Amino acid sequence: MAMSISTRAWVPARAAWVTAAALVGTFAPSRSAPAEPAMWQHIADPQRDQFDRLVQKARDLLAEGVTPSGDRGRPQLSERLASSEARLREALALSPFDFATLFLLFEVQSLRGHPADAVATLERAEPLARLPGQKAACWFRLGLERSRLGRYREALASYDQQIALGETEAGAYANAAELLMALGRLREAADRYHEAIRIDEHAADRRGHEQGLAFSYYGLGVALDRDRQDVAAHEAMGRAVAMDPSGSLLRLAQQPGADFSFLPEGDVFYYIGLASEVGGKTDDAQAAFQEFIARQPRSPWLARARAHLTALALSPSPSSSPSVPPPPRYHWHAVATATVSSQGPLAAPVIDAALKQRPPPWDACFVDAMPSRGHDTVRFVVEAEFDTRGAVTRATAHLPPPFDAGATSRCVAAALQGSLTVPPPAHARPTNARIEVLLANGDSGGL
Repeated sequence: MAMSISTRAWVPARAAWVTAAALVGTFAPSRSAPAEPAMWQHIADPQRDQFDRLVQKARDLLAEGVTPSGDRGRPQLSERLASSEARLREALALSPFDFATLFLLFEVQSLRGHPADAVATLERAEPLARLPGQKAACWFRLGLERSRLGRYREALASYDQQIALGETEAGAYANAAELLMALGRLREAADRYHEAIRIDEHAADRRGHEQGLAFSYYGLGVALDRDRQDVAAHEAMGRAVAMDPSGSLLRLAQQPGADFSFLPEGDVFYYIGLASEVGGKTDDAQAAFQEFIARQPRSPWLARARAHLTALALSPSPSSSPSVPPPPRYHWHAVATATVSSQGPLAAPVIDAALKQRPPPWDACFVDAMPSRGHDTVRFVVEAEFDTRGAVTRATAHLPPPFDAGATSRCVAAALQGSLTVPPPAHARPTNARIEVLLANGDSGGL
């Protein structure tokens, strides 16, 4: 898709480019490296010392180059990266099969913005990798660099190779999903996004995965929208907007040379358009879809973008009736939850504790919802079934009027099912629970 850090294709992608500062310690060559001990047994110590000095000099140049000061930074960074690459090439002339040095050369070439050279170097390095983590890193980075070159099918094959190694990092699935969408394989893309979301949702440090989750929900929303699954697309995009309410991630992806971007170039404006439409920002949505059409005149998704523009043009304008004051804008928030009953081995306090630790993103389901009789608080009930692992296998939301009992109910149920997990019960039996939720309007006198 279309995310140094790591990236998501978001080309670069969530593990996109590793920051240069971190690279200095990546796969450091060692005198005891197992890849070529026999070779060094037949080389005089001075030659081995020369190899070590060249690699160390390259690493020192890289370390200095990524910590520029004042206005000297950019020119000196470019010069030091070039000098670092030259030293590494000299070292590899002495030891062509040193994996760590090849990988470091690849990193320098990537930082220099030479993806073709970086891919060629990494293709040399991958067969020399001895550890599963090294191979996984090679395939992931090959996916990123091949994406930069527009070699989408090869990039997708790279991520498939990484996943085949047993890799469970969500970034591989999300990057593969973006590539599948770029290739027009929307159903497969949605499946990969769902897998990325599942991994991030169940991560032990879920708070550290919020950015990746937001990007995956953005991508899922666009894939479902382009596949004409309007209700599901609205729900997924609503979750993304709830996680990134200011739209800062999309603005970042819009900037040239940003750490995160979506592929192909210009696709980010479709994301901005859909997110703005879901968020009720009609003018922003229209401008973004128009920009997408201008930048991607041959995109297979032009018809969908134009359909959105037509729908937005038919939406009532805020200024169409100046004599009538607009109704108050409601911003609903789930301000309290309580498990009022529990049938099974999971006790209600256990479920409440899990809800408090990881609140479901229910607010996104009520974007711009406006009660007909001016209510400022609303209560509703969600019935949930937990399996023997503590995961929600079924959820049903019962919303009172005036809220929509269709799409909104499904969104509420999906939000609970996708986010809540409790510790496995002591007895291997399912649990049925009844959860009460209090919504309050934050702008019109609510709690």
